[in-house]
Amino acid sequence: MHVRRSLLRFAALLTAGLVLTSCGSDDPEPKFEAEPSPSTSASTSPSPSATAEQESAKEFIRRWVDEANSMQADGQVDEFLAMSPRCEGCATIAHRVRSIYKSGGYIKTDGWTIHSISPMGRTGASATYEVRVTSAPTEYQEAAGGAIESYDGGPRKYQMNLSRRGTEWRLDEYLDMGR
Repeated sequence: MHVRRSLLRFAALLTAGLVLTSCGSDDPEPKFEAEPSPSTSASTSPSPSATAEQESAKEFIRRWVDEANSMQADGQVDEFLAMSPRCEGCATIAHRVRSIYKSGGYIKTDGWTIHSISPMGRTGASATYEVRVTSAPTEYQEAAGGAIESYDGGPRKYQMNLSRRGTEWRLDEYLDMGR
């Protein structure tokens, strides 16, 4: 029974696009002054010429989502972890993805599609954004020969807390804010 509950919890966690995990704080309310930039409405990756040193927080979020999607497709988690070194929930998910691929399993999904990135607040080197996504339907197998599980996907809303370290943004925590 415990294994079945773990599988169901993992399916919801991973395939809903990292839904049930947050990376730290028990207080999801941001405590920052408003950021002056407007909301972004389309999901596009930063241009190839945009480097981590010059990317905006919104470009970083797009790159982080792209890396999360890529990680689920190929099991390569190092870049995802490097982008979120303080995010405990991110580490949990990355280690689970790595375990699936090492066990001969797989994850088939188109991942998240970003619909909007809206500033919630900013102070100093920290910024908080509301990110609305649609998680694609997902099929996965925990290990070679294991049961095939699936998830329908759907819309989700997250709060993402970032911090600037030197010249680069990092994801410190994300919180599921529901649909």
